[in-house]
Amino acid sequence: MKKKFSFSFALILLTAIPQFLHAQGMVGSEGVRLLEFRDVDGTLFKSGAELGIRGTPMVEEGWARGTVHFRNGLVFTDSAINMSLYNGRLYVRRNNRYIELVQQAASLSLSFQHEDNSSASYEFKSGFPAVDELTENTIYQVLYEGHNLQLLSFERKKVVDPNTYGGPTQKEYTTIRQLFLFQPADRKMVRLKSFSAEALRNALPFYNAGITNYLGSGKKSPRNKEQFLEMLAFLDK
Repeated sequence: MKKKFSFSFALILLTAIPQFLHAQGMVGSEGVRLLEFRDVDGTLFKSGAELGIRGTPMVEEGWARGTVHFRNGLVFTDSAINMSLYNGRLYVRRNNRYIELVQQAASLSLSFQHEDNSSASYEFKSGFPAVDELTENTIYQVLYEGHNLQLLSFERKKVVDPNTYGGPTQKEYTTIRQLFLFQPADRKMVRLKSFSAEALRNALPFYNAGITNYLGSGKKSPRNKEQFLEMLAFLDK
């Protein structure tokens, strides 16, 4: 049976201990670290928006209801959780404190509710074969999870200066994305250049005939993620 743990007790223990910069916090037995980001004079660090950086380092602005399944069997659920795509870490928010979940995550589900009553959901998983600098501990967003094919996205954010000519400049977060096709039967990871039929043909020549059949059935060649996922579902039958 999977174990669930209470966040509140760990938080009470940790808040009694002074915290410092850059993860100089206490790690509880349940795998949480309390972080309070302050500079040398004790002032709380400002957010990206307060620093004049456009965008957010997180998956989305704000906080989501989420569930984390850890490698050690623990399951953590919270109503204010998010993941930084700047450093790849998971955080929970309590007032002005950010609690880092330091246990290795096997999977993560996030559900954001927006002010216009729309919502967005994300699924992340680790445990895939290592590819170059990416290890089995790397967390990927799962865009499609089929029996024979899975589409994964590894995303990181960095701060850039757009250097707008003739106008004011403002630093911003930009997303760098790497796409992969995963074949569960062979545990094989293959890079994918784009959401296109040509990119899929180059990545997995085995599916050339299936792609031709798909396009010959009156379907348009994919031009975006949604159309590409439709083609993957056809090939995965």
